[in-house]
Amino acid sequence: MTIYRFRTVELAAEKEAAAEDVMVRAAAYLTAHYPGVQVKILRTVDGLPHELHMVTRCASLGDLDTYETARADDVGWLALLEEYRALDAQQGTSDHFYELVE
Repeated sequence: MTIYRFRTVELAAEKEAAAEDVMVRAAAYLTAHYPGVQVKILRTVDGLPHELHMVTRCASLGDLDTYETARADDVGWLALLEEYRALDAQQGTSDHFYELVE
């Protein structure tokens, strides 16, 4: 089973570029530091403007939970998260989970 979490964030237009920069660096960091986890950032090209999607791929929901727990104490991740929060760019967020059908 492969699980995908799509975390959609709505961003203030004037802060979108800065938020995107931090999110791309965060995705690269997470993918490099957590084996079995891949994180990518997608930009909406139709529909609502100023949305980015952080897509996390793990082998299972259990692996996703383990990853989430590990991030809580990861100083590199926490520094990126603080940098992102300091931008105050996020206006809304939602999570959706998907299972790959093969």
